[in-house]
Amino acid sequence: MGGTVVVTRDETMAALRRVGLGRGDVLFVHNSLKAFGYVVGGPEAVVDALLFTVGPGGHVVVPTFTSSRAADYEGAGQPFDPATSRSRLGIIGETLRLRPNAHRSLHPTKSVAAIGPRAAELVAGAEKGTDFDIDGPFGRLAAWGAWVVFLGTRIGSNTTLHAVEDWLDLPYMATCAALVRSGDEVVRVTEYRAPVGHRAFYGGEHQPFNRALLATGRVRRTHLNRTLIRAVPAKEMVRFALDGERARPGSMLCDDPTCEFCTVGRAGCVEKRAAILDRIRMVEARGLAT
Repeated sequence: MGGTVVVTRDETMAALRRVGLGRGDVLFVHNSLKAFGYVVGGPEAVVDALLFTVGPGGHVVVPTFTSSRAADYEGAGQPFDPATSRSRLGIIGETLRLRPNAHRSLHPTKSVAAIGPRAAELVAGAEKGTDFDIDGPFGRLAAWGAWVVFLGTRIGSNTTLHAVEDWLDLPYMATCAALVRSGDEVVRVTEYRAPVGHRAFYGGEHQPFNRALLATGRVRRTHLNRTLIRAVPAKEMVRFALDGERARPGSMLCDDPTCEFCTVGRAGCVEKRAAILDRIRMVEARGLAT
């Protein structure tokens, strides 16, 4: 294949083990097949590598997010159907979602798919409210001691931080509506919080927020040929976010004075500081941070 980088399933498994992942683990995997080069067996081989790494007692969870906002319906947006709505986050997640033993959560925009002995329990309840409800899949990922894995993706693709924003009810989270298909009808679902707007962690490792996270030493890393793999315990990621918000309101927003969204959002966090500190203590009391 000339200069094409070739990756096998067994090489992928070896890299996952090098970064510290193993049998019985719960993995929440941000992923990019394009980052691998040529994978022998394609996305099925990557899914197999993840599942074989954690074994029959472990769980592999992937984001299968869709664009089902009511505002998008006239055009590209489509009502969410958990059986047929494709993930917009890549072929690895879509491949896992289509496995016959996969379970998918019912949130119309921020669904996840999971395989494992308690997968149905993990994904339950996500249709009830916010994108990242603390009593839904994202809360369970932290409670169950999951690893957040960045498989060829930038560390800025960090949904766990959005979950913390939701749990703290940060004032810059937006209220949106979504559309869900029920049989032949389209039912509008309203009043869920969503992470619209800018963030300090969007982008690459050069962003100050991401540099600070990497500097903590919490994030393990290895290479699979040209592919960078990172993994961090979800509870440690939550701890980093909580400590940042406690020390500086709006810490997950950028410092650019010309960024109106982040400037206004930070002012709102300062105004609601007492309530946010109460929410931080609630998250800690539930054991979701180290």
